[in-house]
Amino acid sequence: MAPSLDRPQTVNEFRDRPVSRRERAQKAKTDQIVNHVVGNPLHRDRERRLSVTDPTDAGKVATILQRMNIQTTECRLGGKGLSIDEFKLVFEKILGINNAERQIERLFKKIDTSADGFIDWDEFCSYMQLEYAEKEAVGKRGATIKFVIPAIQSHAAHREEIIRLRVLADGNLMTVSKDGQMFCWKAKDLTIDKSMRLGITEDRSKCWVTDCSIVSSMNRIFAFTGDREILIYDSVSLELYCRITNFESVPLRVHCYAVPLEGQIIIILCDGLGCISVLSIKRLADTIREWKNKTNDEIPIVTLSEALGSSTVKFFRWKAHDDWVTEVYS
Repeated sequence: MAPSLDRPQTVNEFRDRPVSRRERAQKAKTDQIVNHVVGNPLHRDRERRLSVTDPTDAGKVATILQRMNIQTTECRLGGKGLSIDEFKLVFEKILGINNAERQIERLFKKIDTSADGFIDWDEFCSYMQLEYAEKEAVGKRGATIKFVIPAIQSHAAHREEIIRLRVLADGNLMTVSKDGQMFCWKAKDLTIDKSMRLGITEDRSKCWVTDCSIVSSMNRIFAFTGDREILIYDSVSLELYCRITNFESVPLRVHCYAVPLEGQIIIILCDGLGCISVLSIKRLADTIREWKNKTNDEIPIVTLSEALGSSTVKFFRWKAHDDWVTEVYS
């Protein structure tokens, strides 16, 4: 039966009302922190310490809350809740706790944050939540770390997720993980032929690599990072050759086409916005050398807008998909 609109809800009516998913999640949390008032003797001749968050008898919580029935008392007293005498009666008559009047009064004052001589439902729930949060924090601080012995030994070359696997022109394999670790494997016995770390530059420690491509005909390695940039390496010396920065979005999937006779590289970049970009650089070696002379840096760093100032560089971008692109096929 639906509760009347001219009076507050009782505990049972409040519990049986339709609840949303968010309220169910909150209730699951509240069920953990609502524990009945109980006294546990530390020693026979000493006073018992009272707590409302002792989890030893959690199965009796619903019965105790129903007997305390703070919301019903609020209705009867015009929204005031339990008085100190009624609170003592709960412990002495309902919970069977006697000879602890001083501790009951102390507990009542802790819960009665408004200091009006009554405990309402909000004060009672707030106290239990704060008390449980404190107990949980103390438990976490006192938790001990346990190690599984013996430790699991891993001989994997990569420590992070592998983001790219490619077959090279000589038949060998290349793998790249998102931490920038790149390995070239011999096809015969899958032993490591050479390795290098992508994404590490002089002005920072490292960055996440989103994709990588090797153009064997031009001896170039193109690495694409989460910092919206392209790192160009020499595949023979494995040294960083150039950086093109400040792309509009992070390139997630890429593919490189080479036109060796013209020294041209065409890079197709796809991002998480569903956009496809095409970067074309003619006479790649001469263009990078030109950038190097302009910046007077050993490793030239140019933004995309600066690169477009060269007659050999062209860039196109358009929206092609409604979601991120997962792969580029040649």
